[in-house]
Amino acid sequence: MRTGWWRFRGADGFTLVETLVALVLLEVGLLGVVGTLVLATRTLAGAEARQEAVLRARVLLDSLARVEGSGEGDVVETWGRGSWSRGGNGVVRLRLEVDGSVIDVESQVHAVSEAHGAGAARLDGGGP
Repeated sequence: MRTGWWRFRGADGFTLVETLVALVLLEVGLLGVVGTLVLATRTLAGAEARQEAVLRARVLLDSLARVEGSGEGDVVETWGRGSWSRGGNGVVRLRLEVDGSVIDVESQVHAVSEAHGAGAARLDGGGP
């Protein structure tokens, strides 16, 4: 009768090498899943920052549309900072930085008839 490691070849179960290979493959798969989750989290955070910047830009453009005349200024708030200018021709330029996202907007402000309410205006948004 033979002796040695080959005598267990027909036995049920896995060898140590097979188990180690399976563990390495499982680890590679788990690292891929974790990497994908990190990337998805970063992408989501960036999208949220851009959404917040667009919301702030709309609010500021609406406020600037209701003001007559020309001028320029800076905005510094807890959500970020920005600068704006409004020319005599009704062109409003706005640049906002919110959580690393930058929004540049140029918009033409048109007066609207009094039927729409005092101080009403319409914005034709343009973008980069």
